[in-house]
Amino acid sequence: MRALALALLASTTLGFVGQNASAADLARRAPVVKAPVAPVVPSTWTGCYLGGNVGYGRAKAKYFRPSDGANDGFHTADGFVGGGQIGCDYQFAGNFVIGVQGMGNWANLNGSHSALLAPWTEATDTSWFATATGRLGVTLAPSWLVYVKGGAAWMQNEYTRTLNNGGVVLSAKSNRSGWTVGGGLEWMFAPNWSVFAEYNFMDFGTKRVAFTPGVFAQNIDERLEVVLVGINYRFTGWR
Repeated sequence: MRALALALLASTTLGFVGQNASAADLARRAPVVKAPVAPVVPSTWTGCYLGGNVGYGRAKAKYFRPSDGANDGFHTADGFVGGGQIGCDYQFAGNFVIGVQGMGNWANLNGSHSALLAPWTEATDTSWFATATGRLGVTLAPSWLVYVKGGAAWMQNEYTRTLNNGGVVLSAKSNRSGWTVGGGLEWMFAPNWSVFAEYNFMDFGTKRVAFTPGVFAQNIDERLEVVLVGINYRFTGWR
């Protein structure tokens, strides 16, 4: 009886130890499930940025005879634009964003037409434009911003008049100032980085342009439209 009791005790003890060992082994072999990492989103749009842009531009030029204001025709000069922008934003009252921005772009906008009042071909070549604007926007989500902008605008044009028979060429270069309005959509896709798409309209009014050589002048009314896409690097505003 004593031997039988000892045998039963030993069997029970070994079974208990074996069960503990198996449980420990299973715990070691069980895969570790990690919680998903939350995506990084901006906590605020407040901060300054620097970036670049490319796009397409159209400059419509209307020519008028200064002596009597008679219409002498018009054309659209279009082509590639590209440059950069710098600015600062401040987020307030929850979803609202206010800011200022300066933009400068090179341009290659060319166009021409045959004059209505003389045997000339009149052409324009826009080489650059720049804007200084204020921005006001609202966030659609933490990383999406829709905005409007407006302010001052400048551009440089070269004008030429060429006789249709290939004769005398008259030219003039003019720096013009005006105003601009526009709007766009911006997306913060990663810490410190955002991309945007926007439209801008610029009006430079009518200006008297004197051609050389000679004393010939014309009144030229000009407007510019550009569509841009770009990228910004933000120095502050992320946590």
